[in-house]
Amino acid sequence: MGIAAAPLVSWPPVHLWQAFLPAALIFAGSASAYMLNDAFDVEVDKVSNPSRPLPSGVLPARQVVVIASLVLFGSVLITLLLGSFTSLLLALVLCCLAFAYSVPPLRLRRFFVAPYLTIAASASLSFLLAASYWSGDLDSALVMGSILIFGYSSGSCMVKEFKDMEGDSRMGVRSLPVVLGVHAAVRVTIPIYLASCILVVPFFWLFGLSPAFFLFFGTVFLAKCSTSYDLVKDPFDMRRRMRILGVEVASTILLFLGIAASAIV
Repeated sequence: MGIAAAPLVSWPPVHLWQAFLPAALIFAGSASAYMLNDAFDVEVDKVSNPSRPLPSGVLPARQVVVIASLVLFGSVLITLLLGSFTSLLLALVLCCLAFAYSVPPLRLRRFFVAPYLTIAASASLSFLLAASYWSGDLDSALVMGSILIFGYSSGSCMVKEFKDMEGDSRMGVRSLPVVLGVHAAVRVTIPIYLASCILVVPFFWLFGLSPAFFLFFGTVFLAKCSTSYDLVKDPFDMRRRMRILGVEVASTILLFLGIAASAIV
């Protein structure tokens, strides 16, 4: 999101750090949020991903929590020193969301659609955070772009729940596949997942992107359609669950790099 926001505000940057610092901070914050989630999801991962460092015992959960917390607070501190007041507020909210998603007593990760909304809010605010490093003020186009990102992310992150379904069920996490059952969850998830992808199309007009945007979008959408069809055929196959998640992560990165490139050329 940090890389995508930069060219949408202005290009080239007045200072080189403006192009890379927001992206680095958002990457560090996102990595820390994943680390927190993994640390508090150890029991789930012992079922779904037993070979990973935390559930296998290679890394102690407490140490991971300390490191993740320090990185999050460090990101906020850097924003306080180098960013605008708007950037600081957004960084504080993102930090709170990272803890609220994974850490008791809130642990929003447990509650039905709350994980999707939390992840989507984090993606949307990350976009605004990066943009605020550039402009200070957030115009209507950037705010509308963040709303579209919220919709895109709400749908795109739904497919991750299938990977952890068995672990979630044992640990009482009320994810969509656990509540509805795997077949019903697939019927609900896949249409939303694919429809949400279309929400990024207005970026073409909103930010005056070049036609190259549609090459990136078409590639991503076809990849998502392929893995979605694959999951529908056999939603119990763990390889298919992992494949759709892997393609989702890679395609989202490609899509927003494509948006950035289409704003420059």
